[in-house]
Amino acid sequence: MKLTIDNYKPLYEADPAHWAEMSVEAKFDYLTDEIKKGNNDARFHLSLQVTKQNFKSIPSEKLIAWCHKMPYANLPIASLFLGFCYECGYGVQQDYVKALSCYENANQKGSIDSLYYLGEMYRLGMGTPVNYQKAAAYLTDTVKYDTSNPKALVSLALLYMEGNGVEENQDKALELMTEANILNDLSSYYYMGVLREKRGECSEAVKYYRNAHKFSDVSEEHALAAYRLGVIYEEGQGIIHDDSKSFVYYLEAAQKGIVDAQYRVATFFENGRGTDTDRRKARTWYIKAAMGGNPKAQLYLGEMYEDGFLEENIKPNIDAAFSWYIRAAIAGEQAASEKAEYILSHGYNVHMDIGEALDWLRRSAANGNQGAIEELERLKKVNAIDEKSDIQTTDGSHSAMADLDELIGMETIKKDVRELINLVKMQKLRREKGMKSLPVSLHMVFTGNPGTGKTTVARIMADIYREIGVLSKGQLVEVDRAGLVAGYVGQTAIKTQEKIDEANGGILFIDEAYTLAKKGNDYGQEAIDTLINLMEKRRDNFIVIVAGYPDLMKEFINSNPGLKSRFNKYIHFPDYSSEELVQIFMSLCDKYEYRLTDEAAKVIREKIENHVKNKNEQFSNGRDIRNMFETIISNQASRVMTDENISDEELMTINETDIG
Repeated sequence: MKLTIDNYKPLYEADPAHWAEMSVEAKFDYLTDEIKKGNNDARFHLSLQVTKQNFKSIPSEKLIAWCHKMPYANLPIASLFLGFCYECGYGVQQDYVKALSCYENANQKGSIDSLYYLGEMYRLGMGTPVNYQKAAAYLTDTVKYDTSNPKALVSLALLYMEGNGVEENQDKALELMTEANILNDLSSYYYMGVLREKRGECSEAVKYYRNAHKFSDVSEEHALAAYRLGVIYEEGQGIIHDDSKSFVYYLEAAQKGIVDAQYRVATFFENGRGTDTDRRKARTWYIKAAMGGNPKAQLYLGEMYEDGFLEENIKPNIDAAFSWYIRAAIAGEQAASEKAEYILSHGYNVHMDIGEALDWLRRSAANGNQGAIEELERLKKVNAIDEKSDIQTTDGSHSAMADLDELIGMETIKKDVRELINLVKMQKLRREKGMKSLPVSLHMVFTGNPGTGKTTVARIMADIYREIGVLSKGQLVEVDRAGLVAGYVGQTAIKTQEKIDEANGGILFIDEAYTLAKKGNDYGQEAIDTLINLMEKRRDNFIVIVAGYPDLMKEFINSNPGLKSRFNKYIHFPDYSSEELVQIFMSLCDKYEYRLTDEAAKVIREKIENHVKNKNEQFSNGRDIRNMFETIISNQASRVMTDENISDEELMTINETDIG
């Protein structure tokens, strides 16, 4: 019988068994076709069948193309899928800011599913500063409209557990976590154990911890559950005290990276609790725990360096001891603070990392420690510190890190750079103290559109690495394809090596580096081969940063195994917001001593907002603002210079007619 509109049933209703066996991609193809035919119910089923857990089963090109194709681009589910892609870096450069924007767009279009993802972005600070109030609001709405979302229940319960964004309420947290547990959310087992343990119900807590430990051997909750079981067996809470079982659980958690467990394992090895005494293994675990930030382990390492390792014929090292005491003191370990104060007050000459020790020095000096007071005074006299910046160059000049902080916007980039610098400084310090250090590749990939500050940040990083002693000169040499590639066989290698020689001791910055990998008979490959060879030979005093559009740079790096193995650090430079571009324009006015009338300030803001709103492929962020500023200054000059008697006020003032 021929189907009519009245008796037509979509496949998911007509043949549920067959539907269940279909792949995610096949369901996506079918449902998007149904949507095209006008089946509105298929939109709901699409959100059920394609989730954040399985959306990668669909080829990224197909998924992203569908999301951008009209009229589907107007659907909330399309914005949601794009959010998944940006959050996970699937088919696009990972970008939490764009992911957040997509989720907000989906929410504005009425997507219930977007509520949970918005709640998580604000709870975890992804693409936005942490905002627990907004997180709580979104997650509350999620569990209100979707009672079958266990992960939303867990996240909201965590907010109630800690009193973040809502008033702390352990009973409410337990209620929500119980609902998630009934829905078989595996992470809820661990948190149920925490809540039961807080209530003093240790026997019940053990049951939940054991389930968390049993049902998943890869999640963080599994390792945390092992640690809590270790604590309970060690302290005999609700069960018989058993050091052997405690050690087994601690060791498992320690091996999975739980820092407090690493400290406990160290103490067990040192004292022969639940295992044989082994001071060498104890020291290994103390070092791991200390490097992970455990203050008690840091204190212990400080004591060991102060006394020396007699078993291994290692002499005392006051510098290393002081460094570890400082880290422990900053984390609140009072005994470490007292030991560091003792070293300073008794006249020991110690090497001190100012960025690491300054907060402690100030607190200690405020508490009356004479050694700390004298050290602060000495540092001020030599201009190592001042009231504006904690980190200064050795000659007292303005620091490169301060230059980075002064840049407008770029908060994620600043965080990424600081983390990298701290890692480099830590490994350098470890080498100086005779400790093993992790080889850190400093070559980087900067991705982003034109005018987003890539060259500026590269120049600042060159200065930072010079200041901390990683690079001998700290110069930045900027090149593009034309600066590396010659027109004849054999000349490209010579030309490339000349640029590398020029950059030795600093950073070679290659803009639009993907143009080196043109297909066909091209000399760009010769430049790449020369670059790879010399990057390896000069890795101790030479850094390469390649830059360009995100997708093209990813394709470029993946095109050559040598490039892929040497460039494993990516920093993405997102487009500036209209507000940030306004700030850039105002900063140019301040720098060159111009001021805007109130009306001009209003006009320039509107002009920039419209420029951002209507941006196209030629949009160049800060570069556009610089050009706009220069045009306005030229207009102002043409207007003012018609007067014979020009006042200082007129020379400095930009009005609305200058903006055009």
